[in-house]
Amino acid sequence: MNAIAMPIAGPIGQDAAGGLNPCTLWFTDRAEEQRYQAVRKPADVRHARRVLLFVLALALPFTIFMSQFVPPALWQLYVWSHAGEIALIFLLFALTFVAYFRNCPMLLMVTMTAFLVGDFAVWNAINSQPDVYVMGGVVLLIAIYVFPPLDIPWGVTTAIGCSMLYLTIVGLAQNMAMTPLLGVVIFTVMANAIGIMSLYHAERLRRLDFVKFTEAEAQRARHYDLLVKTLPRSIVDRLQSGERNVADRVDEATVLFADLVGFTDIAAHHSPDDVVAFLDRVFAAFDALVDRHGVEKIKTIGDGYMAAAGVPSQHPRHATMIADLALDMLEAIQTVAPLGAANLQLRIGISSGPLMAGVIGDRRFAYDLWGDTVNVASRMETSAEPGCIQVSAETYRQLSVAYALEPRGEIEIKGLGQIAIWYLRGRKS
Repeated sequence: MNAIAMPIAGPIGQDAAGGLNPCTLWFTDRAEEQRYQAVRKPADVRHARRVLLFVLALALPFTIFMSQFVPPALWQLYVWSHAGEIALIFLLFALTFVAYFRNCPMLLMVTMTAFLVGDFAVWNAINSQPDVYVMGGVVLLIAIYVFPPLDIPWGVTTAIGCSMLYLTIVGLAQNMAMTPLLGVVIFTVMANAIGIMSLYHAERLRRLDFVKFTEAEAQRARHYDLLVKTLPRSIVDRLQSGERNVADRVDEATVLFADLVGFTDIAAHHSPDDVVAFLDRVFAAFDALVDRHGVEKIKTIGDGYMAAAGVPSQHPRHATMIADLALDMLEAIQTVAPLGAANLQLRIGISSGPLMAGVIGDRRFAYDLWGDTVNVASRMETSAEPGCIQVSAETYRQLSVAYALEPRGEIEIKGLGQIAIWYLRGRKS
């Protein structure tokens, strides 16, 4: 079977048709923003853990490299400060497994970046060779935008706040003249500009991907709902799992055919709208009964209705389920608003036994049944009297204990010869 392809609607490439705030990139629909955050937070927690592990992996070689620029008098302070950094990162990593902080991973990232930038700025201010720290500070500011899982408001606020902290500490240093300080300011502004552009673009793509994903999920849900109105739910699941040829041999099932007696002649004297509206009322009532009794609607054929129990999932009470359905259908047809002045009667045929079931069609799926059991059930219906339910011998054997049945005699079935038949009159008290 080929899968049904349905187009995904929606202006994916246009900020979700204005659904994103152009400054914050938050969804203007609060409910949509909440759904996005609910999906994003677990991914942000995993991302935060990866960032923390990445920083930990860089901490030792970075500490060793930068130690060559530290004055000997400050060596002990340098070692303790970087040991504190590593301890903080370990602590933040552990906190990502705490329920409270899993709901706010951005707070952990802000804490990490603020501490790292502040520490970096202090060493920049007191070091005798600050140029290396200036370059490192610019890289660190860009990293704030790129690595942590921060959205636009969090990312921009954090980076600008860290920039102000960095410039304040560096500017207060005794050994930083105005010209070098101005260079640090220019590089810091450039780093923020590059970072904001990168973060804005990345966040916009993430949110548009979310819109595309949710629209695709909604489309798949509509697709699934459409299929389950045509095919049994278990059959739809098998098709969606990749099974191409759905065909089953069923050892025990019961099939029902129902037909409106004289409907064709009566319908010829009414408008198409009236005829379709009447059939819709009848079949809607039958569909409700099918759902109530847990049997499977197979199809409608003109003014005929076909249902079965024991397919696609086997059930030990398949015969009694269909018997109860048939009795309720006879009552239901009396309550449906009539077509004009005519009071139509229903005749029903039932047969039990083995059959084959499967899905046919490529463009229009159809779940259908084949075999002698189906043929006998159809013959039971066509040979029944109006207002009666006629059952085969196998169905009679399964119903005789709990239901009132009346023998009718035998009829000729092509390929099967003479078979005995019974009328189902009701349930035994």
